[in-house]
Amino acid sequence: MATKHINIAFIGMGKKSIATFDFFIRKHAEKLCRQVNIKQAEAFIVDYDSSNGQQQWQQTDPEKKIPVILISSQQPEESGWLWVPKPVKGSDLKHAIQDLVRIRDNKQPTHHHALARSQKTGGRAEKPSPQPQDVATDIGKIKTGYNRSFDEEACAGLNLSRDEIVECCGKLDDVDIHDHDQRQSIFHNDKKTLVAPIQAGLRLAKRENKDVEIDLLKTRIILLAGGERIQADLNNRVIRHICAIPLPRRLDTTLIEPPTIEQCHVHKAETVLWQVALWTARGRLPNTLEPEKAVRLMRWPNFTRLQITPHALRIAAAWTQKAMSPLQIAEALEIPQRYVFSVASAADALGLFTDKNSNQHNSYGSWKNSRNLFSSILRSLRNAA
Repeated sequence: MATKHINIAFIGMGKKSIATFDFFIRKHAEKLCRQVNIKQAEAFIVDYDSSNGQQQWQQTDPEKKIPVILISSQQPEESGWLWVPKPVKGSDLKHAIQDLVRIRDNKQPTHHHALARSQKTGGRAEKPSPQPQDVATDIGKIKTGYNRSFDEEACAGLNLSRDEIVECCGKLDDVDIHDHDQRQSIFHNDKKTLVAPIQAGLRLAKRENKDVEIDLLKTRIILLAGGERIQADLNNRVIRHICAIPLPRRLDTTLIEPPTIEQCHVHKAETVLWQVALWTARGRLPNTLEPEKAVRLMRWPNFTRLQITPHALRIAAAWTQKAMSPLQIAEALEIPQRYVFSVASAADALGLFTDKNSNQHNSYGSWKNSRNLFSSILRSLRNAA
């Protein structure tokens, strides 16, 4: 018999924090719980580090009869409640929600290895026992930067913190596309970003079958001969900063001799171009892609190598079915426009789009062979297993 989900409300959190936790629940705990308003809640998730959270919790449930997950950097002195330490790990949060269901059903919590009932410990947090990382990994981290290392070939999946989501998808609210000023705010010019020189350098590396260098002053990107691989330290924040600003001039691409030292930080070309496009777009569209124009994906993106942003899998699934505009995708999936625009920018950089009546694609895609969609999905599943 299936377990009835538990209704959960968030206390002491802002809209962005609630959206982050709600995204996690819909992806990884949809069968366990759902978000409701405070009056309908059977349990609370409280940001205990927030003075507003403690006060609101006390006002909402003064007798403290409703099961609660307390989220804080140090273990609270409240006794008898489930506690998840910050930074929040997806596995800990999921186990805590499972225990909330068990408490509601008058059963004992089982996941003491992942989280514990709070006891007085002088305000010091007892570190949970090490656990294998799950798909969710860390969410809602305070620090800026990536949880993954880009030196690992496999994609980190959905392990984006709030700061990382902003770096890839920005913070733009949905716009009225008919308002001129609002419309202009959703575009960026790829010709003045790092995307264009990488695309040009890949074509040159393929045509001349030689390495091509893009000099970024404090670091460099080398497009290896053949145009299939790129040497770039994506962990270097200089690249991210360059992506985030319009460049005053087009960066030069230069043919060079192969380096004599051992190559490191080498990635598939599509991995680098997709990531650079995300960092560049930050929730906007390239000015060559109209928000009302219907397009579709010619093939499924290889997400085993590509960063998965919020809703990216749903967006890609919709766009492989039929031609739709970015605005139609956002409306159909009922998600913020910026998440659709980010995927659209990255897919456009890889040349994955076509319109309703044409199979033509852009200059990057012209040297990348299209693959059968079914084969691509099977291969992605095998690699992810």
